[in-house]
Amino acid sequence: MIASRAAAASRFVASALAFMLGGYATDVYRKMLIWIALALSYNFLFGIAGQVAFSHFAFAGVGAYAVVILATVQLLQSVTVVRMGIAILFAAALLQAAAIVLRRRCAS
Repeated sequence: MIASRAAAASRFVASALAFMLGGYATDVYRKMLIWIALALSYNFLFGIAGQVAFSHFAFAGVGAYAVVILATVQLLQSVTVVRMGIAILFAAALLQAAAIVLRRRCAS
């Protein structure tokens, strides 16, 4: 019980640390948290579930690529770019899910 509270507190402190750092340190810390999340998801898929899938990296790459293209080519504000990037990533995930559903329906 005490260990779980200590773990929860350390997670909270680690998450809140990104808002207390300076500009460059905040950028590095946020990127580190993103890579940690991707590594944990890969560990769950490959290590625990035994499935080899790189789709979560592809979805993150599509979202990042969309945000960069929208920010540099369209010269949009950062909030608008992030929202549009999330929408594009969500659309890509829906297309992938639809492809899986259609493939399973056609196979049976």
